[in-house]
Amino acid sequence: MPDRVDAVDLGIVRWMYPRGVWDPWGIDPRITSSQIGSCVGLSRTRIWSRMRDWEREGFLTTVSVSPNPLLFYTSLHAAVLQVASVADAQRVAEELDAFDGIISASPRLGYMASLGPVELLRVFFAARDPRSVGRTMRAFRRLAKDGLVDGPYPFAAPKVARTLTEMDWRIIVALRANPTATLSRVAKLVGITLKTLIRRRDALLEAKAIFYHAEFNYPLIPSAKVMLYYRRTQDLAPILRALDDRFRHYLLWPTTDPWYYGQHCRSGLVLRLRVPVRSPDEIREVLTDLGDLPGVLRVLSELEGPDRRYSRWIDRRLASRAEVLPPGQAPARRHSRAMVEGRPVATCEPSRLPAGTAELAAAQDPVPRRLKASAA
Repeated sequence: MPDRVDAVDLGIVRWMYPRGVWDPWGIDPRITSSQIGSCVGLSRTRIWSRMRDWEREGFLTTVSVSPNPLLFYTSLHAAVLQVASVADAQRVAEELDAFDGIISASPRLGYMASLGPVELLRVFFAARDPRSVGRTMRAFRRLAKDGLVDGPYPFAAPKVARTLTEMDWRIIVALRANPTATLSRVAKLVGITLKTLIRRRDALLEAKAIFYHAEFNYPLIPSAKVMLYYRRTQDLAPILRALDDRFRHYLLWPTTDPWYYGQHCRSGLVLRLRVPVRSPDEIREVLTDLGDLPGVLRVLSELEGPDRRYSRWIDRRLASRAEVLPPGQAPARRHSRAMVEGRPVATCEPSRLPAGTAELAAAQDPVPRRLKASAA
């Protein structure tokens, strides 16, 4: 067992997402360690061994179960706040915890042709109506540097394809309160059989009513975040084959946002990667190699801080339903076991993306047009 996490763990994380594509709405807890092992070339036992030590190594920081925000709100939006510094971004992120409907915030250093380096804070939030969107944006302007906020931009979110019953709410409350407990223990808390819990939990996952989120401390793995712009969807397949040849283990998340970081990719698409590197010199080598691939318009290195997810408002929404559970808290187990417990539902298909890359707009980033124009 390695003393610390490495690029192999990056590959394990990748295949915890369906089809090996990062999903902003979380991992699929039904994917088994055997399926992950077939993707990264390790046995089921070795996958378990690595995942078991993620907490001890500080790589896995948080596991949570969240209901779909559209169960409480009608729309999701994104905004980009310009901040003065990294410390200022942390201050603003702390203040956002008091807001209702804030989903997540992530600091990042943007590189734009007309702005140069810019400290930004990307925020996703939910709203009930246009008036509440306006109130939230006014609050953002009070927090941002010089009142510079770009947005709001509609953010695609999966709609809940199921009318929730009281039993569904009982299961959601129990899973959220005990995200690292075994399913058998959760079933006892809810008062149903394990078979019934698995069936209902899987139905909630399929209906996009709940999401499992796992937060990782990626800086522990020597790696670089890369933005790769390509011209056409037809160029994606050969690019993915080249990535598999260049890196055995990496993280992948595409987006259809054509404006991210400036006008140079106005007619293109974006592929975001986290690739293993051993030194700053290798980062430059990686950027050069990726830039030479056919169909690639531009490659940039991206600097960003960890995402912060907000849960206080979710807990307030669920508080009225907490009494449906018997008292008691399930004992926690290691996060890695809870993630993959359940029935296998996915198969590993390396270098394959879901049909219709444009449908992956849920992972898109907001477009900082006004920030760009203000500095022109």
